[in-house]
Amino acid sequence: MAQINQAYARAAEKLGYPGSAACMNYLKVLFTPEEGNLLMEFLKPATCHEVAQRLNTNENAVQEKLDDFTRRRLLFHGKTEYCFQFGIHVFFARIPHLKDEYIPKSFIIAAGLGIPVSTSAKPSTGIPMNILS
Repeated sequence: MAQINQAYARAAEKLGYPGSAACMNYLKVLFTPEEGNLLMEFLKPATCHEVAQRLNTNENAVQEKLDDFTRRRLLFHGKTEYCFQFGIHVFFARIPHLKDEYIPKSFIIAAGLGIPVSTSAKPSTGIPMNILS
């Protein structure tokens, strides 16, 4: 159990929320503790080969996990290197706390957030109709 909490605590600290239970709960939705430990290896851009050597493990097994992380949008894959994208997850984690007028219209439509649309310009009652047209 301590190992599990440590993986999430380390990630929460790197996000700038040391000791935050809410942040750690969010991270538990994104990845397992084992996955989190591997993701931490990509805080700075690195190749699969570099990380496999650093961890003294099979490169094919690491590549399989990286492909899964990339598919789940947890890693950014450049030409040769991978990088863990904390910023993207922080953005999405903050969406529920934003005022309606701060959320881009295209994001609301694409994400299907289900935010109520109002006929007034009062942000507290939903998104004003005029920005959806």
